[in-house]
Amino acid sequence: MQRLFSFLGDLRNNNNREWFNQNKPLYSELRELWLADLQRLIDIMAVEHDDLRGIRANDCAYRIYRDIRFKADKTPYKNYFSACLGPQGRKTMQSCFYLHFEPDSAGIYFGIWCPEPQKLRAIRALIDAEGDELQSAILAPEFASRFKFMPFETLKKAPTGFPTDHPHIDLLRAKDFTFGKNVPNSYFTEGDWVQRAASDFSHTHQVKRFLNYVFE
Repeated sequence: MQRLFSFLGDLRNNNNREWFNQNKPLYSELRELWLADLQRLIDIMAVEHDDLRGIRANDCAYRIYRDIRFKADKTPYKNYFSACLGPQGRKTMQSCFYLHFEPDSAGIYFGIWCPEPQKLRAIRALIDAEGDELQSAILAPEFASRFKFMPFETLKKAPTGFPTDHPHIDLLRAKDFTFGKNVPNSYFTEGDWVQRAASDFSHTHQVKRFLNYVFE
């Protein structure tokens, strides 16, 4: 993993096709090693998370190539490796696990990203009815010491149909339901990061079960 982080640091400083092509053999080697680690993580987590059984790392890992067709930033490559672990791999719509490998900006996360409007309304209705259950799971010491509520986008006001003084207004204002923590490089580069991540993710069951209820 230290070699991977060094490569990604070099890529950040040389984000062009000429440099990448010259270093593609190293990239390919590091990606294969990384995919092997991801598969080991999936296999460990699948013991507790039935929906990960049979999932392959290749289906979870994102490409390093950026889609630059409609973007002002034309740098061709991402400066990070990332993967989404869920029952449909990186195409998972329900609650899933996300890992972000980027020098000085790494993290582990889980939850539901950008739910479609129908599911967003369903989750908000569930929070309105049973929000105490979700709040209790979020505040549980084993969970709270590892993950924080980190929505990517929130409404400035209460969503339509909900009072501004709702006891769970912070959850209701969210447009996605993501939890995670930013970690230092050492989280991935020192010791067995796979076991470390599997241990952290093992404390997500209650929150995951709540969020996935709307998909049943």
